[in-house]
Amino acid sequence: MYLPTKKHEEYIEYMKKICSQNHLSLILEGSLAHGTAKPFSDIDLLLLGNLEVKLLDEIIAGYDKIIMTNLTEKPKGIYILNYKNGISVDLDIRESVLSGEIDNKVILCNYGFKIADEIKRSAVMSSYMPERPQWYKTIRLIHRCCIKFLCGKAEAAEGLADEVCIVVYDLTNQKIVESDSIKQRMNDSLHFINQNYCIDKSIINLLKELFQEMDYVASK
Repeated sequence: MYLPTKKHEEYIEYMKKICSQNHLSLILEGSLAHGTAKPFSDIDLLLLGNLEVKLLDEIIAGYDKIIMTNLTEKPKGIYILNYKNGISVDLDIRESVLSGEIDNKVILCNYGFKIADEIKRSAVMSSYMPERPQWYKTIRLIHRCCIKFLCGKAEAAEGLADEVCIVVYDLTNQKIVESDSIKQRMNDSLHFINQNYCIDKSIINLLKELFQEMDYVASK
């Protein structure tokens, strides 16, 4: 298991501790499990066990100040957590896993796995996960685009940038200059959305830090 930064290591240790205390099973997926993670890589986790809202809220809020939360739409229902210190987490909370799904994964805590014929996500919904409007979901896409860029995934970042620009036009009637860099397009998108919807300052600061990192990467 390769953890690219101290912050990644701290979050994994935090999750292992809380899962051990509450007899929850935890699996590491994605680039961290495969040893290909970069300093800005998301942490992809599968979480299984007896969860109630109070415990789920404690898990989400107990690591660091939570800045932004979303649910994925494709596939539906994976928690996306963005923390003040820059750590991003995709938390897939399950009631069951598919046969063979945990093969070749990094099992961090093992308190048993319910095997089923289809993926079944937990019905427990955190109070940190209200219904989000389209403009808020677009902020999540901006963040994801920046992360993909910083992880060297240029094609994925470009696709997300195009998607953001289309949605921003629909939301604000402001057209983003297509020839600008990804960073500039995402910065302009954030500006236009903020003009119309007054984004929380903590979210703006989180994204501005990513924009600075993108400038640094582009200058190298």
